[in-house]
Amino acid sequence: MNAPRCFVEKNFTKDQMLECAHDGTKFPYSQDEIREGLIKGGFGHRFVDLPEKYGDAKGERLTDPFFSRGLGLFIHGGVGRGKTTLCALLAKEYYLRHPAFLEVVGVGKDLAQLVCPPILRFATPSMVSMGVREATDGLRQPWGGEGGNKHRQTPVGFLREYSKCRVLFLDELGRDLLPGFELRNLQAVIYARYDEGLQTVYASNYSLEELAGAGQLGGHVVSRIQETCRIIHMNGPDYREPAIKINQA
Repeated sequence: MNAPRCFVEKNFTKDQMLECAHDGTKFPYSQDEIREGLIKGGFGHRFVDLPEKYGDAKGERLTDPFFSRGLGLFIHGGVGRGKTTLCALLAKEYYLRHPAFLEVVGVGKDLAQLVCPPILRFATPSMVSMGVREATDGLRQPWGGEGGNKHRQTPVGFLREYSKCRVLFLDELGRDLLPGFELRNLQAVIYARYDEGLQTVYASNYSLEELAGAGQLGGHVVSRIQETCRIIHMNGPDYREPAIKINQA
């Protein structure tokens, strides 16, 4: 995330920044800034503009270990149950709970620098596959940047953005049958995040047993998810409303 506007507009002096660092002053992000951060991370406009709040979500109690214990989540259920919506609400809440702050640095401890929360990434397996293909063809630019051909992103660099980000929301797991090469890329991201102990929130229409039984991910991937995630089953009706309702007599 960029520096919050409430910090930039203050135009602090060096001494004022040091004073804020010692006082533990926090610099929260506005709703507009959070919205910009989510879009930059890959969330669609439909989900970043939701009026709901995390505190109103039915799954708040179940998802609390994401914040309190640093666990990942595996959210599964039928279509239209609100899985992606819950992911977006979790991402918003993450930014609300992690404002920017100043920390003292330097050999003489006489400087202060702003520490901002990381960009949270959202993706589906198809998005990962498409990004790798674009990077292979030289069509992909770095995240959030403009640049000429010399700055184009490589396939390895693209996958690293998902492997190394602080929190990854990986949606639609198991929806598409990926070819071998694309499946291995996805598995590599999951393995790397497991090895580094990074939080991942998975969302799927299928349970882990169904994913393992279909041979989509492999038992070794499912085992890693089970070890690092709280499993949440979202049931109930399809919450998506038809665009046009036809009343029949």
